Amino acid sequence: MSLLRRLPPIPDHVRKAAPRRPGFDLGAQARGTFAPIATGLRRRRAWAEARAALRLHPEVADLDDATLLADWHRLGRKSRTVAKLRPRRLAILREVTHRTTGLLPHPVQLVAATALSDRTGVEMATGEGKTLVTAMAAALQAAEGWPVHVITANDYLALRDLEEGRALFDRLGLSCGGIDPEATPPDRREVYACDIVYASSKEIAFDHLRDRIAFGDATALGLKLDAAFGAAEAPIQRGLWSAIIDEADSVLIDEARTPLVISAPGGASELGRVAGQAVALARRLDPDTEYVLAPGTESPVRLTPDGEEVVAAIAEDLGGVWSGRRRSRELAERALYALHILQRDSHYILRDDKVEIVDENTGRVMPDRTWSEGLHQMVEIKEGLPPGEERATLGRLTFQRFFRRYMRLSGLSGTLIEARAELRGTYGLTVMPVPTHRPSRRRMAGTRILPDLAAKWEAVARAAEGHRAEGRPVLIGTRTVEAAEAAATALARRKLPHRVLSARQDAEEAEIIAAAGRAGAITVATNMAGRGADIRLDAAARAAGGLTVLATERHDSGRIDRQLIGRCARQGDAGLYEVLLSAQDPILGKAPPPRPRLADFRRAQAMVEALHRRQRADLNRMEDGLDDMMAFAGGLE
Repeated sequence: MSLLRRLPPIPDHVRKAAPRRPGFDLGAQARGTFAPIATGLRRRRAWAEARAALRLHPEVADLDDATLLADWHRLGRKSRTVAKLRPRRLAILREVTHRTTGLLPHPVQLVAATALSDRTGVEMATGEGKTLVTAMAAALQAAEGWPVHVITANDYLALRDLEEGRALFDRLGLSCGGIDPEATPPDRREVYACDIVYASSKEIAFDHLRDRIAFGDATALGLKLDAAFGAAEAPIQRGLWSAIIDEADSVLIDEARTPLVISAPGGASELGRVAGQAVALARRLDPDTEYVLAPGTESPVRLTPDGEEVVAAIAEDLGGVWSGRRRSRELAERALYALHILQRDSHYILRDDKVEIVDENTGRVMPDRTWSEGLHQMVEIKEGLPPGEERATLGRLTFQRFFRRYMRLSGLSGTLIEARAELRGTYGLTVMPVPTHRPSRRRMAGTRILPDLAAKWEAVARAAEGHRAEGRPVLIGTRTVEAAEAAATALARRKLPHRVLSARQDAEEAEIIAAAGRAGAITVATNMAGRGADIRLDAAARAAGGLTVLATERHDSGRIDRQLIGRCARQGDAGLYEVLLSAQDPILGKAPPPRPRLADFRRAQAMVEALHRRQRADLNRMEDGLDDMMAFAGGLE
């Protein structure tokens, strides 16, 4: 017994998520039926604990630092009475936060912090202090004995938020660390031993997947004994206990359409040659009679019967992997997708003679991600680059499967309500909106629909010039790198000074965001200036009426549009936004109506959102099916 007490915490490699079977799910039905009741109970409990903490705060505010922190640590040891002691712990945390940061958490922030300790998704309006709330919630859970992972949408936000919370954690005696993408396994293991760990969703999930690949189905006791006696290297992570996810809808919904895959060089193969053949074949096909393009649908590329006959005839001469009509059709359609659907400066950029994928939801480059099944090699050939080598899959994991493995899961975002049904059905999260601390002063200037792209960019430049003349900073939100450059060109024609933030300028992100709130500044940005971007106004900008946001396109999800608009009028400041669309915007498809109305844009966006929901559900079902098929081998990991 004395030996076991000295062993490290049990890793999570034994506990497997129960697969979600297709068909009738009694648990899901029960969650759906009783969700409103559960949400109401959790809302009342959170508000009750926050009110109790506010009543206790004058008492703890009179304590000196030593007594206050001694009281905090004394409460932390009483794990069996966590619920009863949480109001006092929350009151102490409020006062320590005030003394450490100079910020006195508002009542609604206390509500959000305690709700995050109760397996809830909290919707807080942008600018309401989610970073501070996340740090407070992490401290509460860590004090109650839970190792906490604070998960963000990208590495930049993870390390930035860690630095903002570090002083608070240090004062409370809680260890903290962040996962740097360049960190080695020993460094990562040391960070994961901390009470609170900040990391991006991909880093956390990939570390878990690497551990699963390395240790497989080793028993908990076996891993403990091996680690204690040095018989094997310990896992990188020490388990999946509690996760607080910032921008939860981005991580749990938007990122959930793509499984995480760990791969290794697959050695010599014919993939490059086959990809080249497929691209050459696709270029010979007639777009009028032999294939149909339908971006934004479940079948974005489809061969016509005539096209299938042409492909079959050519494939017969090629032989090898081209044998069989189904296989040859798949290769041809994949090459057409690479040639006509995936667009440079929209879906990817070229940097250092490499194809780097751009995440549409965040606008960021993902240099370590590649398309599978030869698609990446086809894009490389399309761009005149030598095709990369084939990679063999070592393990794969979906975000749905990964996050359900946490014993306690919670999250927050400014845009959760739209996704509440999917969050409840997939992850068991109930969504609780929290009101703003001050009434919103955000104003809408309306929506304009221009006849073509040229007219839209000219209107955007004129609007930016007018707002700049009045001393207001302007943020022009675009969907792609290409659109950002078109906006910049229109501004340059009017000789308006501006900065551009896109996947090409990611190294300058912090500097550009810091300058975006200055009076008269004009910033053109993709989604990199959406989630997590805190544009702080100077005094002159605040006096001129705050930040103006010009939204130039509807995204695939209305939640992303709301995030962009949420950059203005934060924390009680004034702000203005205007939407400028065009009849040539990609979301309307290849055959837009001649004079589109706002309802056409809303309908097109709703169709894309429905498609993405079906894709996530299909991925879930496919993973469950593959898990059943591979059960004899211990699963997919």
